Amino acid sequence: MIRRDARLFDMAESLTEAFAQHSVEQLHLAAAERQRVLATVPDVTTLVLTRRVQRKLLCVTLLMFVLGGLCLGEANSRLLGGAFVVCGLFFCAGLWQQRHASRQPLLRLTPNSLWFRNLDNELALRDIVQARVKGGRQLSITLTLREGTALPSCHNAFGALQPKARVRRARRPQVQLSMPGLEYRGQWLDTQRLINLLLSYGAAAQAKEELLAIRILQPRW
Repeated sequence: MIRRDARLFDMAESLTEAFAQHSVEQLHLAAAERQRVLATVPDVTTLVLTRRVQRKLLCVTLLMFVLGGLCLGEANSRLLGGAFVVCGLFFCAGLWQQRHASRQPLLRLTPNSLWFRNLDNELALRDIVQARVKGGRQLSITLTLREGTALPSCHNAFGALQPKARVRRARRPQVQLSMPGLEYRGQWLDTQRLINLLLSYGAAAQAKEELLAIRILQPRW
C-alpha cells in the first residue's frame, strides 16, 4: 500500500513538473511572438506637415496679389481688389507661420503613445479602441477612446491651413486631428499608409502590454 502511494506521489510530481515545463515553454513562445511584433515598428516615428502646404500657400498668395493688382487698376473693381489684397496678406501670414512646417514634428508615435502638437497631453495607445483616416483637401484622423479616458485640451493656432485638433466628450470620447497632409522621411503619406502605420503601432502597444504581463508571471526573465 505504501509502495502504491509512493508511486502515485511520484507520478503526480512528474506530471506537475511536466505541466510546469510546458507552461514555461508556452510563455517563452508567447513572449518571443510579442517581441517580434514590437520589432516591426521603430521606437519612435515622427511625422511632419507636408511641404505641399508651403507650395500651396505660396501659389495662393501670389494669385491673390495678382488678382488684387489687376482689380485695383480698374476704377469699378477697386473694392474687390482691396479684398484680394487683404486675402493675399492673410495667406502671406500663413506662409510665414508654416515656414518650418516640413521640419517641425507634428505627430509622433511610440509603442506607448501618440503625440500631436495641438494637444497638451499624449494619448495612450492602449486607450484607443478605433482609428479612422479620411483623405481629401484635409487629412482627418478620428480616434475613438475607451470610456472614462482622460481627455487632453487643444490649443489650435489661427491661420491658413493650420493643423487642428478637436475633442468630442461623450460616453465614447473622440479626438479628431486634421491637417493638410503628412510626410515621413520626405515621403507623402496617403490614407492607406497612414492607417497601416496607426494599426502597426496599436498592435505594438498591445504586444508590449502583454509582454509585461508575461514577464510578471516569470520574474526571473
